[in-house]
Amino acid sequence: MRTVFAMLFAAALLEGCGPTCQTSCRRVFAPEECDIRVPGVPDWTDMYDDCMDECENALAHPGELGNYDPDERPTGGESVTLENERQAGAWMNCVEETSCERLNDGYCPGGSN
Repeated sequence: MRTVFAMLFAAALLEGCGPTCQTSCRRVFAPEECDIRVPGVPDWTDMYDDCMDECENALAHPGELGNYDPDERPTGGESVTLENERQAGAWMNCVEETSCERLNDGYCPGGSN
């Protein structure tokens, strides 16, 4: 009986897990996912690695969202860098909920894209 309860509890915990840096970066850059390309970077794994570095670095720093809005496209060619855990969390949620077409149009900025 304890084993069954433990298995149900573990399944409930796993079901509640949200996106991670790994799943988000993979969704954006992997060829079998959204396959977003960054000019001048020929290999998607380089973009993935940069994304992981940016996301994990942001998660290591507490902070507020500030002016970051993942649902708004940057204008004027500005680049967006995730600076803290709140921004990284908002970015990961945005990537999970946004179509590849919208990601390619510049929505959910950050993660080195």
